[in-house]
Amino acid sequence: SSITATTLTDIVAFALGSSTTVLGARWFCFYAMVCVFIDYIYQITFFVALLVIDHNRTNAGCYDLCCCFKAPSDQLGVSEEGSTQQQRATSVREVRSTSKSYVVSYADFLLKPATKISVMTLFAALLVAGTMLALQVTADVNEKDLTPYNSQTDRFIEAFDELFEQDDGMFIADIYYHDLNVSDPAVRQQMLDFRHDLLGLGSEFYPPSPTFVEDFEAFLLESSDETYSLSFSDQLDA
Repeated sequence: SSITATTLTDIVAFALGSSTTVLGARWFCFYAMVCVFIDYIYQITFFVALLVIDHNRTNAGCYDLCCCFKAPSDQLGVSEEGSTQQQRATSVREVRSTSKSYVVSYADFLLKPATKISVMTLFAALLVAGTMLALQVTADVNEKDLTPYNSQTDRFIEAFDELFEQDDGMFIADIYYHDLNVSDPAVRQQMLDFRHDLLGLGSEFYPPSPTFVEDFEAFLLESSDETYSLSFSDQLDA
C-alpha cells in the first residue's frame, strides 16, 4: 500500500507539472510520470514473481549462485527414495548454510586492504574518465525550450533570429512613435533628439529610416514666415 500511495502522489505531482508552458519542464514531467508508472507495474508483477521463484528454489534445495543445480542427495545425507519431510528440511538448511558460507567468504574478500584499494582505485578512475567525457559533451540547447510557449519572449526570439538570418547578422533598429502629439514643436524636437542619440551609438547600427518629422521640419525651414505661423493642420495642407 505504501508503494501504491507513493506512486500515485508522484504521478499526480508530475501530471500537474506537465501543465506548465515551459517546454523543457513539461517534457521532463511527461517522461518522469511514465517511468514512475512503468516502475510500479514492474514492482507488483515481475519483481514479486521473482521472489516466488526464489522461494521455490530455496524449498527445492537448489544452490544460491547456481540456481539451476540441485544439491546432490548423497552430499546432504538424504536418499532419493523414502525421504521424510524432516530430512528434506534438513537438506534445505544445509543448502542455506552453504549459501551463507559463500556470503561470508565474499565479505571477507571485500574487507581485505588490497581489495579496498583496488575498488577505490577503480571508482576513482571511473570518476576521472566520466568527468573528462562529460566535459567533451556538446548540447544544442534551444532557448525557446526554456520559455513559456507562445509568450512574448518566445516571439521575440523568433523575430530576432529571423532578422539575423535575413541581414547577415546585423540588427536593424527601426523607430516607432505612437501616442505623441506631433503638432507640438517641442515633441517633434524630442523625436529628432532621440534619433540623433541613436545615430551616436556607433557604426554597428544602421541609420534609422528618415521620418516624417525630419521632412516636415525641413519644409518649415524652407517656407515663408506666413506658412510657419499657420496651424499644424494648415501647415500639412500647405
